[in-house]
Amino acid sequence: GLGSDGDMSKRLDRVAKLSVENVDIPSEFRPTDLEAWLFAPAGTRVGILGEPQGNAQSELTPELVELIKDRFERLETALDLMEANIKLTQQQTAEIVGSRVASGVQAPSEGASTDMIHTVGEDGEVTSKPVETDTDHAMPHLEKTGGPNLLDLYEAQSLAVNPFLRSSDAGELLTGPEIDASKITALLLDNMSGSDTLKFIKNAGSSGLLSTNEVKSLTAIATLAEKGESSAEQPTLSNRNLLIFTAMVDAWRSQLSQKEG
Repeated sequence: GLGSDGDMSKRLDRVAKLSVENVDIPSEFRPTDLEAWLFAPAGTRVGILGEPQGNAQSELTPELVELIKDRFERLETALDLMEANIKLTQQQTAEIVGSRVASGVQAPSEGASTDMIHTVGEDGEVTSKPVETDTDHAMPHLEKTGGPNLLDLYEAQSLAVNPFLRSSDAGELLTGPEIDASKITALLLDNMSGSDTLKFIKNAGSSGLLSTNEVKSLTAIATLAEKGESSAEQPTLSNRNLLIFTAMVDAWRSQLSQKEG
């Protein structure tokens, strides 16, 4: 039988004191790790006559929908602002390009040559213009003001008298920028150390490229420069810089002969 009422009372007392964690649940009914988070202690709602008042989850659905709706509205607003900023940037860029075209300055196109001819005026102002190419349209002149750096200094002097890059202006050579020993020495010091510059000037004099007076003038400046490290081999210039060097020397001689004449 089931035993006496006293035994049943004792068993009920023991079960009442038993916690939920100590209840042995069959393995087929035990929740997985993914399902365990769904179970949480909560109050039970009881309706009239003991019937439930409805699913509590259904009462949260409108709040969840309203929250998602609010987030989507914020996202749409952010996207609209981003689109407006992009259109504004495009409009400003178009206005800048239009103003440059109207003022006669062409915006540099992709893949265009970046070779520039720098001309130093008597007042020290640098005027830059692109190297003429064989394109159908002539490139407009681009002007830039400011003090030239070392590279612009000797390139402006040499390219202005370079017959391969000169425009067909008969009087430009005579009215071009003045070439002197300091600018030629600047070209050498920018490509090699002071010690190698002295060696190069000496070798140029030995080969006949420079006269005795020219060697003295260039050496007097290069001697005052920082010596730096001397290379083991004979110092040389790249082909491009060597042509610039010879063009500057020729222009130097031409200007000296014009002054003496």
